[in-house]
Amino acid sequence: MMNLINFPNLEIRSLKDMEENMKIFYQFKSNCFYTGPHLFRGHANHEWSIIPAIARTKKKPHELAAIEKEMVHEFISTMKSNGFGCYIREKYLNAQYLDEWLMLQQAQHYGLPTRLIDWTYKENIAMAFAVLDSSMDNYDGAVFLFLGQHESVLNHDSEYGYVDLNPYTIVKAGEFKIILPNTHLDEQMNNVIGERRMSKQGGKFIIQDYATSTLDLAENSQFEKMLFKFIIPSDSKTAIRNEFAQLGVNQDTLYHAKIDKIDYIVKILKDKYGV
Repeated sequence: MMNLINFPNLEIRSLKDMEENMKIFYQFKSNCFYTGPHLFRGHANHEWSIIPAIARTKKKPHELAAIEKEMVHEFISTMKSNGFGCYIREKYLNAQYLDEWLMLQQAQHYGLPTRLIDWTYKENIAMAFAVLDSSMDNYDGAVFLFLGQHESVLNHDSEYGYVDLNPYTIVKAGEFKIILPNTHLDEQMNNVIGERRMSKQGGKFIIQDYATSTLDLAENSQFEKMLFKFIIPSDSKTAIRNEFAQLGVNQDTLYHAKIDKIDYIVKILKDKYGV
């Protein structure tokens, strides 16, 4: 499918370059009747692999399987025991594994490493992740576009829903699933920063099994055929960052809010579990 889309700008030097690419892409979608989900991801360094945060160590898959659930549960319990329960969203549907998914998704958006790989349906959010960290200005960045297929998609609440499935056993060996969570917020969610970040960032996830989570997703034969990579040259990052500044977008707005005490809990757990 990649050969069917002739993007005008494989190098992205401005927000307008990405806008031009998206015009081509949406025309392609219309012409080819493509109705699957499309997702974006931004990297500050184009050489980075697409690997979940928990797998960026030398730990073996069986070690990750033992660590992830225990670490996520300890994060939630520590948050509550330290008086931060108001920042955690509680179960609100009668679904068997909704608690587990809420814990996993919120831990991810508070910065705790999990198997969830962050994606977004907003191309400019992906670009922001690629350029807003000025400490990475010596590296070319990248924006990835992935064209998903319906058979890989699990929605929040439908006949293909995932909240009745165990997140720790949901994926078979060598497979991946696209997780499309409900990002609707209400007035009672003002304090739930993890959920607000997910909503603000247009957050979606891809999840793999433990055995393949340590491998670059971009090299997965089922995945790479549907993946596009746009390069953001290092000498264009400052200009794009200035464009975002004019739109009121910066690292603070991207992450919605940061609480040092929560960041400290995350750091302690990352050190404890070696991730």
